[in-house]
Amino acid sequence: MFAGKKSAQIREILISESAWEEMTCLFAPSLILMEVSNFLGLNFPQFSACVTILMYMSIYSFCNKMENPNLAFFTLYSFLSFFMLTEQIRQGLALCILLFGVYALYYGRTKRFIVIVLISSLFHISAVMAFLFLFIRGTSEKGLYKFTLAASIFVVALLYSLYHPELFSSLPLIGPKVAAYARLSEEKDVGFWSYVLGSRLVFIYLFLYIFLFSVRKSERSIYSGVGAVFVLFLSRLSPYLVRVGYYFVPYLVISVDRYMTTQGRGLYSKLNKLVYISVIFMVATIPAWNPVYWQGSKTFLTINSDVSEINKEITRKCKILHENYDHIVIMQCL
Repeated sequence: MFAGKKSAQIREILISESAWEEMTCLFAPSLILMEVSNFLGLNFPQFSACVTILMYMSIYSFCNKMENPNLAFFTLYSFLSFFMLTEQIRQGLALCILLFGVYALYYGRTKRFIVIVLISSLFHISAVMAFLFLFIRGTSEKGLYKFTLAASIFVVALLYSLYHPELFSSLPLIGPKVAAYARLSEEKDVGFWSYVLGSRLVFIYLFLYIFLFSVRKSERSIYSGVGAVFVLFLSRLSPYLVRVGYYFVPYLVISVDRYMTTQGRGLYSKLNKLVYISVIFMVATIPAWNPVYWQGSKTFLTINSDVSEINKEITRKCKILHENYDHIVIMQCL
């Protein structure tokens, strides 16, 4: 728990109890969870533990409805556990709420899906990206190609906004966020191709896309999975699009569930299922590839950690950041 926090997220997880008021911005405008926790006298570690329990209950409920619940959990955990569930907590909670909407949409309950997306967006505005699911439900070649084209145009537009933030400056909520990401991109001075070719996940996602594309005719629902992986691939074209891709992982899970059921279980699993599991396992090893994540995960906090322990852990994490990065944006680490 609380293992290996990345730079921009330390503030969201490892903060002292004296900064409780600052935390109210995390779930704005929905403050009910924090108000209830505050009323009950819970400190931040206890509050965070409650949020974690809520997230895993949502995941359990979603996976338990699948024909392959273990594989569903393995896939979600491999993609989301380190980043969404222990690091980017706000978005992780939004995504877990969205799981109920993904299941509803997959079985045709569109109105319920829309309501759930709106609720999840109260925890993190990026959850509105889930409206793209309305266009990923195709079960044909034509539908897949339409979604591929639409997703490509959308991502190109997002990338263009990072290089021309002045065009979006007048937009409420979106304008300031785009401008902030654009400034951060300039400070890091990492070229587009340097970032893309230096990302192992780009090639893993590309392989997974080709693999699912090759078996798409075996089960009609796989077409949606192919579209989901395509967005995951596109999301690795910029560090600021990574969060977008994670929203499509649940749709990948539900899309391949039926096909993977036909591929056997346990020792009787067929080659295609073993290939899929191997690729997902490679995704799960991401934290081991980055020295910041690897070093950061060696020390952690628990639900019983006090203010002193939290502050010491912040200091240790800040030291790791300074050893590996030139530009630090976390206030506690400056």
